[in-house]
Amino acid sequence: MKIGILGYGTVASGLVDIIDNNKDKRDISIEGILVRDVKKHEHRKHADVLTDNIEDIFKKDVDVIVELLGGLHPSYEYLKRAIENKINVVTANKDMLAEFGGELVSLAKENGVCIKFEASVGGGIPVLKPLIESLEGNEIDSISAILNGTTNFILSKMYDENLSYDEALKQAQDLGFAEANPEADVMGYDAGRKLSILSTLSFNKRIYWKDFYLEGINKIEPKDIEYAKQLGCKIKLVGRSKINNGKVNGYVRPVLVGNDDIISKIDNEFNIIVVNGDFLGEVSFV
Repeated sequence: MKIGILGYGTVASGLVDIIDNNKDKRDISIEGILVRDVKKHEHRKHADVLTDNIEDIFKKDVDVIVELLGGLHPSYEYLKRAIENKINVVTANKDMLAEFGGELVSLAKENGVCIKFEASVGGGIPVLKPLIESLEGNEIDSISAILNGTTNFILSKMYDENLSYDEALKQAQDLGFAEANPEADVMGYDAGRKLSILSTLSFNKRIYWKDFYLEGINKIEPKDIEYAKQLGCKIKLVGRSKINNGKVNGYVRPVLVGNDDIISKIDNEFNIIVVNGDFLGEVSFV
């Protein structure tokens, strides 16, 4: 398999390491890596295939383009062009998928190629493929999930170590769990985008993330944590969606979760997705 990689940040670097460390198991050739500044990366692995020109990637005879740039543009344009050129694509870009995923999936079907986006929800948790294939015999009627490791880490530190929100956020930033501007995480936008992808696949309806009620954790105070403890609960940023009579409702917001609930047991940077099917019942992915 010949691949082109768009981007060379943290996620792309991890992908390159996985490919290099599994050469005896997988015959994958990296034909090109798109970066903004070649000189900045010329000391890194596969420096001989670096380029700052997208045309160099499309000139290659690649089987798959892996988009790890993030953001909406030009990621969307690059993937659309790849699909129209009969190239399979893989992306971890939940922002772009939440906006343009439906269009790109339809376009891929028209052109007889694959678009894969497992890593856009839950990181390393394989949840999308089971939803699409393994649970196809079930009608999924609800989803409950912790979909953002940053906010779960912050809330866990506030609960376990009695830190303030600002102290816990600083610790998350120091450890690399939170961005310098953590707005997308702490305001619930990241979790909302992931919930929209899960809901669209589960309910077979185009669910737009901004139609969910979204509330972040930035107003949670130590006294809220203390009240939760007194009630035998934890505060978690939970994404929930449910379908009833063909209509979907959902939210991402801080929720009091009882200590006996499986969601309350998922701490620090870990995620969980709980789906409920009519035949199988409740299934959890952690």
